Order: sequence, then C-alpha cells, then structure tokens
Amino acid sequence: MKDPANCDEAGNKETCASCGAEFGCEPTGNCWCFSETVPKETLEAIKDRYERCLCPACLRKAVTAV
Repeated sequence: MKDPANCDEAGNKETCASCGAEFGCEPTGNCWCFSETVPKETLEAIKDRYERCLCPACLRKAVTAV
C-alpha cells in the first residue's frame, strides 16, 4: 500500500493516521499492507488525506467505502 521509503524502520510500531490505533509496520520485510489490494483511486485519496500509514481496520474501511 505504502512506499516503504515513507514507513518507519522494520519492526516499529506505527500510529494510524486515521484512528490513532497502534499497529506493526515492517516496510523492509513482509508488512501486512503489501498483501492488501487497494484500488489506485482509493490509494491516491488516502495519500492526499494522510501523511502516514493507516491501520488494517482503517485501510479496509477506506477500500470498502468506495
């Protein structure tokens, strides 16, 4: 979902830009978001609205809200 260059270092906790929940981020490894399917339009809207990653629940909510 996100460009790994914009994520925290591997294994760090990230705070969701939408809801504030804490979740794991592994941009140099096998991060959970790499397996998510996000339509291009939705990804662009997320990037325009948020500077940081979204948690699994908020990302899935954004994808289904389209």
